Amino acid sequence: MPTRAEIDDLLTRGRHFCMAPWVHAHLPAFGPAMPCCLASGDFGGLDAGDLDGLRRSPALNDLRAGMLTDRPDPRCANCARAEAFGFRSERQHFNHDFGRHWRRVAEAGPGGELPERPALSWDLRFSNLCNFRCRMCFHGSSSRWHDDARALGWTRATDSVTRAVADPAAFLAGRLAADLESLEEVYFAGGEPLIMDEHATIVDTLLARGRTDVRLRYTSNLSRLNHAGRDVVGIWNRFDDVAVNASLDGLGARGELIRAGLDESVFRANLGRIRREAPRVRLRIDVTVSVFNVLHLPELHRRLAGEGVIPADALKLHPLFAPAHYSVAVLDRASRRRARQEIERHRGWLDRLAADGGLTAADLADQHAQFAAVTRLLELPRERASARAFRSVSARLDALRGESVAAAMPELRPLLRPGLAEWSRATLRRALDRWRG
Repeated sequence: MPTRAEIDDLLTRGRHFCMAPWVHAHLPAFGPAMPCCLASGDFGGLDAGDLDGLRRSPALNDLRAGMLTDRPDPRCANCARAEAFGFRSERQHFNHDFGRHWRRVAEAGPGGELPERPALSWDLRFSNLCNFRCRMCFHGSSSRWHDDARALGWTRATDSVTRAVADPAAFLAGRLAADLESLEEVYFAGGEPLIMDEHATIVDTLLARGRTDVRLRYTSNLSRLNHAGRDVVGIWNRFDDVAVNASLDGLGARGELIRAGLDESVFRANLGRIRREAPRVRLRIDVTVSVFNVLHLPELHRRLAGEGVIPADALKLHPLFAPAHYSVAVLDRASRRRARQEIERHRGWLDRLAADGGLTAADLADQHAQFAAVTRLLELPRERASARAFRSVSARLDALRGESVAAAMPELRPLLRPGLAEWSRATLRRALDRWRG
């Protein structure tokens, strides 16, 4: 069993240790339970929704045992990769918010096994129900993706909505009975959580049991603040601690293509309403950094802050690694150079804003660190196969949706044209076909 000093060392200096396998319960909208939403790999071939089986599984025991020696694990590669560039990871969130529960770690046996304990943190995604079909998403996380995914041959599902468990009400009743008294945090994501009945069931139960001390965290497209006649803003005002991460990757035609379904006027209105009517809710804009927007991140930040949509410190950047054809790694050298130049100019704007009192020293350092992480991201080797996939997938989705990446993002037009080598191969194939014919 690890000592308090050893655990403190893992929490403060460890590079791979994470509290999630000790405190968290994650139910994806597809597939079996996982240690968290960013974990990957096989955790024992469990049935969908078997959270208790996951906690006892040899695979999760092995993960915990490795973490006790701060051993890297490929199943946790997503957080490790984000941290390598300087982005804040979910591992760091769990260690910051749940490190005080070090005694749970101290209970671990040499093989990572644990006694039965209720979960302290939930991320339960009961379905893929969503009203958006974001370019970088897929059918497993958005019901609106179903028709496109079928046309592209990316899913065989006959129903647009997929469910994590057959009877969500019964499953949730059991989980609430098991974990309610200990629960400290619930993270709602999707799909789109604010249009899901299960979201209403959870918050209603917490209110009925007087658990307004449970932290509520959201990632939402903020397209709807009312569901089934219930106003979420009024509900949030009854809880002690609510944080809402509003997903937005661009403005105008760019933003509407990246996150198909976005109505920017509705987004701005809903964001403004939350700021006015629920001022204790911690709001930020979550931006997924991809090939679609990396050249325009500084402009997006300046516009959102300059137009009073958010304070300048309320921007959070997340790197996109998958699907690889939307990563910044598909960019050519000239595009990367322009992106770095824009970021360097933006650093000057941040400094001037801080000098005028618009950012604290700590917030200035945080924003500088995030944009520095994007600069490091731009050093990724170019993935030519992914660049070819970007052209192919963009063309197919444009045709299916009646959209145009080239029109919404003219700076990407060079990436949408075949390179000389591809053109030569295509020409050779056509010549051979004519010769054979």
